[in-house]
Amino acid sequence: MLFGFYSDPNSPLPTRAQSVFLDGYPSKVVVERNRQWPTRRTILRGIDCSTGKSLRFWYRGGSPFQTVPVSKQQLETTGTVTQVFPAAVRALHGYMLFTEAGRWKITVSQKGRRVGVVVVQVRPQTS
Repeated sequence: MLFGFYSDPNSPLPTRAQSVFLDGYPSKVVVERNRQWPTRRTILRGIDCSTGKSLRFWYRGGSPFQTVPVSKQQLETTGTVTQVFPAAVRALHGYMLFTEAGRWKITVSQKGRRVGVVVVQVRPQTS
């Protein structure tokens, strides 16, 4: 799986997944199935490494919010805690709803078995 984070377009390509956290804003993330990845139904699930709270996903088309910024509670309750990646789909375009800066672990599963993990370092925005 390939993850493309689009919240910091001016940064050079990082050696590991990174995103800039903007308080109250969803993070645009494209998830793409690379050629080596089996075309099976895949499940994504994420947690905040420091608190264990679930990451929320919004891959329904459009933005999850009509106006931004939103409250932390809205980020914690909008969308779903698991994201299904159908077998026939090559890429998903949507949002991950990070509630704070820090490390977030995203687990990739197929047929109830973990097949991959990525840890995303979500950086706070600096002026």
